[in-house]
Amino acid sequence: MEEKTPYRLVAFDLDNTTLYRGAMSDATKQALRSLNSKGVITVAATGRHISLIPDMIRKNRNIDFIICVTGSSVYEVKTRSMTHLWNMSIEQANLAIEACKRSGGRMNLVTRERAFAEKSAFQYFLKSSAVSGQTRAKPSLLQILRIVQMILVSSLMDDAGKYLKAHTGAAVVKLDAFFDLESETADAVAKLKECGCFEIAESPRYLEITAKGCTKGTGLARLCERLGVSANDVIAFGDSGNDIALADYAGMFVAMGNADPAVLQRAGIIAPNVREDGFASVIRDLFGIA
Repeated sequence: MEEKTPYRLVAFDLDNTTLYRGAMSDATKQALRSLNSKGVITVAATGRHISLIPDMIRKNRNIDFIICVTGSSVYEVKTRSMTHLWNMSIEQANLAIEACKRSGGRMNLVTRERAFAEKSAFQYFLKSSAVSGQTRAKPSLLQILRIVQMILVSSLMDDAGKYLKAHTGAAVVKLDAFFDLESETADAVAKLKECGCFEIAESPRYLEITAKGCTKGTGLARLCERLGVSANDVIAFGDSGNDIALADYAGMFVAMGNADPAVLQRAGIIAPNVREDGFASVIRDLFGIA
């Protein structure tokens, strides 16, 4: 008989929620092991393509599923099987690229098969919080390895629009846009909303663009429907713009202490900072783990 727990499923973001500067702490690993021993379903939810998710997540026996590319697909860890949920048309992808380019954006393009990055966007990524870990410290060894992994599995391109013109059969699942100024980001959002066919996850000077209906929240909802888990039985953790959709679905949403202001506003619980093992702290308190 399974132990009675306050939630049947725990969903969590990776970077700056359960991973700090590319690493998972011992406390977080222990929290996941404890959830597994109690029969709680664990789901990582990330904006990353499966090829860019490290083995410590992708092969982790204490993680059951991974929602990839901001809700576009679900990976089952035990069976190593992928279920694709969403993609946008080439016409929609070109509309989004044009809107962001007119506002000064640099683009990443993610298809079902792999990730592509404009050279200028990749250079911008190296300066982002995904690498810096929201600090000014030098990248850790794990973050350096992540950069090397990105170089090996991603393809650099000069222009996303030109790439799509040459690859009209590509199944585009997400576009990332990087900007120098908040005003440029806001201008791009306004243009994208005029199109009416996108989901837009906003973070400072950065946008994630997916097909209408494709978010971490809808990906989680589809998975929960498949598993027979109700939204009230779900607790989710996050820190950035694409995690707001988790708050839209989950019965309880926990924002990390280091979260973006817009994310903090949606929180039912605010956890300590990722550097202080906030995820593990809340899990211990709610699930009675010593």
